[in-house]
Amino acid sequence: LGDHVRPRGTDVPAGAVVISAGNSLRPLALAAIATSGVAELRCHRAPRVCVVVTGDELVAPGEPLLHGQIHESNSILIAARCEQAGAQIVSVERVHDDAADTREALREALDEADVVVTSGGVSVGTRDHVKPALAALGVEQLFWRLAVQPGRPTWCGLRAGRVVIGLPGNPLSVMVGLELLLVPALRRLAGAPHPGPVTFQLPLTEPLRQDPQRLRVRPVRLVAGGAEPLGADLSHQLGRAAAADALALVPVGGGELAAGTPVDLIGL
Repeated sequence: LGDHVRPRGTDVPAGAVVISAGNSLRPLALAAIATSGVAELRCHRAPRVCVVVTGDELVAPGEPLLHGQIHESNSILIAARCEQAGAQIVSVERVHDDAADTREALREALDEADVVVTSGGVSVGTRDHVKPALAALGVEQLFWRLAVQPGRPTWCGLRAGRVVIGLPGNPLSVMVGLELLLVPALRRLAGAPHPGPVTFQLPLTEPLRQDPQRLRVRPVRLVAGGAEPLGADLSHQLGRAAAADALALVPVGGGELAAGTPVDLIGL
């Protein structure tokens, strides 16, 4: 008697928590909520992101290059990574190195987004217009420059609850800023209680040089023996970094981490 009968409460007892606040609503979680009879949930809205890339040298992929020009890839990297992190991309704009154009693009972005991400124009050159434009628009600087390589000129500010992150122009500097700052910020805005970045450890398959003053961040590939550096030691070497599964965090020091040394990694 009672065979093939599922007593009430054998899956979720009365008063039990199915999904705690702060968790992402993945398909299995949604199904568990639905089978508990819940039809509506209160959720954090996906952060809205506007991307502004600057530089006279930038040309859209597929267009012919003139001398001194490069194909623009930062907007693709930023937008794709933000979407992967759960954000909604509102707009992507390329702007020439012009003070008025930069200010207008940032004004529009600040009106539309929760987070504005820029690349290029945050250093101290005469054609770096992003920081003056943000100051004119009332964005309060939180910090400028990080003890990290690559990515030292990274800038961050706030205006009326909106976050602005100014990334350098080199693509590996952008990648570092995304993983160390932007993705955790997006996760926090989306309600994650522990936004990261989350690290794990594996041994290096080859030595990596340390920097005496800055955290070095290097793309690596995960292999049977551990973490294999990809030789992307210069901040423009995006092609070498394309096969990366993780970023290795090489601590400050005057020597090198030998092969076999465990290193902290951030998964990509």
